[in-house]
Amino acid sequence: MTTAHIFYIPVMIAVGMLAGFFLGRRAAEMEAQERRKRLKRKRAMEARRKGAAEGAQAASEQPSEDV
Repeated sequence: MTTAHIFYIPVMIAVGMLAGFFLGRRAAEMEAQERRKRLKRKRAMEARRKGAAEGAQAASEQPSEDV
């Protein structure tokens, strides 16, 4: 083994760690963004359901006109 390995191996390990850090950070950010989108869609669906339920309830409370 030459003395170059003393420097080469730790440098390659450091490069690998940096690459893993940046790729992992990017993946985590993308996952967080996707989670926020899902939560926003879920809240919108719940609001629509709540609005539809209130509309149906209001319609059933109105007196019917029998002629």
